Amino acid sequence: APAPGPPHSWGQHPCDTMFVGNLAAGVAEEELQSALGTLRGYERMKLVSRDDRSMAFALFDSADACAEAIETLHGNALPSAPTTALTCEFSKNSLGKAVRTN
Repeated sequence: APAPGPPHSWGQHPCDTMFVGNLAAGVAEEELQSALGTLRGYERMKLVSRDDRSMAFALFDSADACAEAIETLHGNALPSAPTTALTCEFSKNSLGKAVRTN
Protein backbone atom coordinates (compact mmCIF):
# COMPACT_ATOMS: atom_id res chain seq x y z
CA ALA A 1 0.00 0.00 0.00
CA PRO A 2 1.30 3.48 -0.76
CA ALA A 3 2.44 5.56 2.21
CA PRO A 4 -0.13 8.09 3.42
CA GLY A 5 0.37 11.56 2.00
CA PRO A 6 1.09 14.70 3.99
CA PRO A 7 -1.78 16.14 6.03
CA HIS A 8 -2.28 19.05 3.60
CA SER A 9 -3.05 18.31 -0.04
CA TRP A 10 -1.92 21.79 -1.16
CA GLY A 11 -4.20 21.74 -4.16
CA GLN A 12 -2.80 18.72 -5.99
CA HIS A 13 -1.93 15.08 -5.58
CA PRO A 14 1.43 14.88 -3.75
CA CYS A 15 4.44 14.82 -6.06
CA ASP A 16 8.14 15.69 -5.96
CA THR A 17 7.71 19.08 -7.66
CA MET A 18 6.54 22.32 -6.07
CA PHE A 19 4.80 25.08 -8.00
CA VAL A 20 5.80 28.55 -6.78
CA GLY A 21 3.44 31.30 -7.86
CA ASN A 22 2.82 34.97 -7.12
CA LEU A 23 6.47 35.80 -7.77
CA ALA A 24 7.18 39.49 -8.28
CA ALA A 25 7.84 40.40 -11.90
CA GLY A 26 11.54 40.32 -12.64
CA VAL A 27 12.46 38.18 -9.64
CA ALA A 28 16.11 37.14 -9.87
CA GLU A 29 16.61 33.43 -10.46
CA GLU A 30 19.58 33.56 -8.05
CA GLU A 31 17.40 34.89 -5.22
CA LEU A 32 14.85 32.13 -5.61
CA GLN A 33 17.63 29.56 -6.01
CA SER A 34 19.21 30.63 -2.72
CA ALA A 35 15.86 30.40 -0.87
CA LEU A 36 15.19 26.93 -2.30
CA GLY A 37 18.76 25.76 -1.78
CA THR A 38 18.31 25.73 2.00
CA LEU A 39 15.41 23.24 1.82
CA ARG A 40 15.84 19.52 2.47
CA GLY A 41 15.86 17.39 -0.69
CA TYR A 42 16.03 20.33 -3.14
CA GLU A 43 17.44 19.31 -6.53
CA ARG A 44 16.77 21.98 -9.16
CA MET A 45 14.32 24.61 -10.33
CA LYS A 46 12.90 26.11 -13.48
CA LEU A 47 11.81 29.75 -13.60
CA VAL A 48 9.11 30.65 -16.13
CA SER A 49 8.23 34.25 -17.02
CA ARG A 50 5.14 35.15 -19.01
CA ASP A 51 4.22 38.77 -19.67
CA ASP A 52 4.36 40.42 -16.23
CA ARG A 53 4.06 37.18 -14.25
CA SER A 54 6.74 34.82 -13.07
CA MET A 55 6.38 31.34 -11.65
CA ALA A 56 8.76 28.57 -10.79
CA PHE A 57 8.85 24.81 -10.44
CA ALA A 58 11.22 23.24 -7.92
CA LEU A 59 12.16 19.56 -7.95
CA PHE A 60 12.80 17.69 -4.69
CA ASP A 61 14.06 14.17 -4.08
CA SER A 62 10.69 13.01 -2.70
CA ALA A 63 7.06 14.07 -2.27
CA ASP A 64 7.70 14.31 1.50
CA ALA A 65 10.56 16.78 1.00
CA CYS A 66 8.35 18.73 -1.40
CA ALA A 67 5.51 18.87 1.16
CA GLU A 68 7.97 20.13 3.78
CA ALA A 69 9.19 22.83 1.36
CA ILE A 70 5.61 23.92 0.65
CA GLU A 71 4.91 24.22 4.39
CA THR A 72 8.11 26.25 4.82
CA LEU A 73 7.77 28.68 1.90
CA HIS A 74 4.00 29.11 1.38
CA GLY A 75 2.90 32.59 2.47
CA ASN A 76 6.45 33.85 2.92
CA ALA A 77 8.11 36.51 0.79
CA LEU A 78 11.48 36.96 -0.88
CA PRO A 79 13.66 39.86 0.36
CA SER A 80 13.36 41.70 -2.98
CA ALA A 81 9.54 41.77 -2.68
CA PRO A 82 8.74 41.71 1.07
CA THR A 83 5.03 42.45 0.57
CA THR A 84 4.42 39.71 -2.01
CA ALA A 85 3.56 36.39 -0.34
CA LEU A 86 4.54 33.32 -2.33
CA THR A 87 1.91 30.75 -3.30
CA CYS A 88 3.32 27.24 -3.06
CA GLU A 89 1.57 23.96 -3.85
CA PHE A 90 2.23 20.60 -5.45
CA SER A 91 2.77 20.94 -9.19
CA LYS A 92 0.47 19.10 -11.60
CA ASN A 93 3.54 17.57 -13.29
CA SER A 94 6.94 16.48 -12.03
CA LEU A 95 10.06 18.28 -13.22
CA GLY A 96 11.83 14.94 -12.84
CA LYS A 97 9.87 13.31 -15.66
CA ALA A 98 10.88 13.72 -19.27
CA VAL A 99 9.69 17.02 -20.70
CA ARG A 100 6.69 16.57 -22.98
CA THR A 101 7.09 17.81 -26.54
CA ASN A 102 3.95 18.94 -28.32
